[in-house]
Amino acid sequence: MFMMVCLLPVWGQSVVIDIRQGLSESRVRQIKQMPDGRMVIATTNTIDIFDGVHFTSYELSPNSVYPLSDYHGERQLTCDSLGYVWLRYKRRLYVLDTRQGEVIADVGGLMKRLGLTDSQLVAWPQDTIPSEIKADDITAYVCDSYGGIWTGTFERGILYSNPRRLHQFTNYPDSDFVFARQPDYRTPHASQLAAQYAAGITNCALDLGGDYVYIGTRKGLMIFNSSNQLVATLDEHDGLPNLNVQAMIDDSKGDVWVATTTGLSRLHVISRDSFGIKSYGILDGINLDGGEFRTGQMHNNEDGSITVGYAKGIIVFHPDSVTAPCYTFYYPRPQSVQEEQSSGNTLWIWLASAFAVVLLVLAALYWWRRWVLQSIVQAKTCHARVELSNETIERLKGTPADEQFLKRLKEITEENISNEDFSVQTLSELMAMDRTGLYRRMQNLTNMSPSDYIKNVRMEVAARLLRETSLPVSDIAVKTGFSSTKYFSKVFKEHFNVSPREYKETTLNNSG
Repeated sequence: MFMMVCLLPVWGQSVVIDIRQGLSESRVRQIKQMPDGRMVIATTNTIDIFDGVHFTSYELSPNSVYPLSDYHGERQLTCDSLGYVWLRYKRRLYVLDTRQGEVIADVGGLMKRLGLTDSQLVAWPQDTIPSEIKADDITAYVCDSYGGIWTGTFERGILYSNPRRLHQFTNYPDSDFVFARQPDYRTPHASQLAAQYAAGITNCALDLGGDYVYIGTRKGLMIFNSSNQLVATLDEHDGLPNLNVQAMIDDSKGDVWVATTTGLSRLHVISRDSFGIKSYGILDGINLDGGEFRTGQMHNNEDGSITVGYAKGIIVFHPDSVTAPCYTFYYPRPQSVQEEQSSGNTLWIWLASAFAVVLLVLAALYWWRRWVLQSIVQAKTCHARVELSNETIERLKGTPADEQFLKRLKEITEENISNEDFSVQTLSELMAMDRTGLYRRMQNLTNMSPSDYIKNVRMEVAARLLRETSLPVSDIAVKTGFSSTKYFSKVFKEHFNVSPREYKETTLNNSG
């Protein structure tokens, strides 16, 4: 039984964070909080950055490893004030530059610039798990600066607990949205703007009869002022949980609540054409369990609360009870062109304008060249995926599509079963699918998540080797991707209700 269940009465309400919320895989090895409040999660093959709404994953390439020969410990994360994340792991060192969003290839050069030596890195302190918490399943334990507790597990993702924050939104799974669906366009004015600027991609619109009209589309939120000018287009880069806007509603304070497919945001007008965005997700109690918010399903209740419908239920919250989350994003008002203050500044203004034009032309050429190169790379990638798909279809011709999928899934998993680092990320790449698509299809066909499926195949292969070979348990553990015989035996017993040795003795007695 999962150890954390015993701790739930102490911690209160908790949520599980795994690949359904965007974590690259469920095998968590270390967790650390950055100085700016974001969380860093090390899995078996990646470093993930979580800002409370979005996950950004960075794969650890062999080309980026720096040999740290004197470090023999387990995975340890260190986050410095310069924006670097240092990951030490059994004679290896990786460094992530969070400002540039890349894993650094020349770690030695960076260390030289910062004046760091190997011995200093080895001497950095290691995080430890409190003795009353430590268990075979627990790999990391962190208390963040917002009162939240993060517990990393060996292969079940992260358990997050913060009762003050998790109770802001109340989830009612299996409950129907009983109110009328919002119309796509509440006013002719909104309909006109949507037809002109977002034809065919509009999901919802909100015209409050004041300064702004909000048009929710599949490609972001568009905001028009009273002169019908587009003053802002907001998407996930500006703080929304997702660019697909499903529904919008205003509260008693004049703020606009925006439901994207995966989260909720509060939009507040700061000043003329300047907006603040506060986004909320699973850390605040919004757990959609793999579902999505539905188009037009938002309703103002008589008590001032708001009801939002999603695929598996409804979520109810009161705007006055929702405090700001850890992260607030702002969309700045574009600067207006200033009038000339005196005729004596004309020459300087002309020179500055000419310089700005040159910079704009150079920037446009740079981005055009980058776009062309990206298009070529994407075209080659798509072509390669089509060829892979056709090859697969040809090899499995004559079987139903679902059987083809399951057959290839099992083949790939069994081929990589001895690899300890075989992860959901690797599986999704070999299946030529994104993690979310793979998760949903596997749930529909197998009623299992990818990580559970991999574990089940490991157990099937282990059982077969115990029945058909004379290999010792330690060798079978290695062949099925476990570096620890003790942990292999624990997982095996949870799966079959008997230890590997008992299983082997039972099968031998039955065959005899």
